[in-house]
Amino acid sequence: MSTTDPSPTRAREGRRLVVTNTPGIYRRKRADGSLGGYVVIYRAAGRQRKESARTLAEARAPVPPVTPTATAASSTLPRA
Repeated sequence: MSTTDPSPTRAREGRRLVVTNTPGIYRRKRADGSLGGYVVIYRAAGRQRKESARTLAEARAPVPPVTPTATAASSTLPRA
């Protein structure tokens, strides 16, 4: 692999998340230094999830609940 070869990893190196005053909501910083949209990080069904939003108001909107899949729901039920 040559050093001039653009790779997806190198393209993502400049993207960072900048902390906001709202817990769990971050601004996306692009590779060129400008600020993009927002990223919401939360937990649902025992997993960490990430969603994007264009505005802070959209990012603050309640996240719809995640319904567990049939296999996950049946595995948590006590055995008879």
